[in-house]
Amino acid sequence: MLDTETTGLEVGMGHRVIEIAAVEILNRRLTGRHFHRYLNPQREIEAGALQVHGISLDFLQDKPLFRDVAAEFLEFVRGAELIIHNAAFDVAFLDAELSLAQLSMAANAPMLTRSAMVEGRLDAGILPTGQVAGILEELPTVAELLTRIMAEANATLERLTRTMPERTLKP
Repeated sequence: MLDTETTGLEVGMGHRVIEIAAVEILNRRLTGRHFHRYLNPQREIEAGALQVHGISLDFLQDKPLFRDVAAEFLEFVRGAELIIHNAAFDVAFLDAELSLAQLSMAANAPMLTRSAMVEGRLDAGILPTGQVAGILEELPTVAELLTRIMAEANATLERLTRTMPERTLKP
């Protein structure tokens, strides 16, 4: 499962990824492997985005650039079937970041999608995870963030199991 946070909503306006979080699931169970990085976007964060995720530019100033973690991220998702709440949004931003880093993820990780959940199709859409965005009073610790991601992963797996019990997730 993968999620990102960004500086704004429009990748075409130069907005950037500021956080990547992913957890590994094998045989419908969390393995304990995860990937989480805050990233310095080298640009301002829109007020609306800041209200959603609460991650400030000041907090990100000493964080790595996307290009500095891109190879590690690609290695983490290599060959994985990704479950992404808002796949079109997240993948557009990741593709833009990878393009800036002169890398590619396009054929690297197929996605399990909303249409697979609702209609049993695996060809397009978004898998809903029940994610709720809200204003954060303070930034979560990595442990709190991972707890939240694992809760979302478990909820999504439960929904997936109820909707498509005959299908198993591929590692």
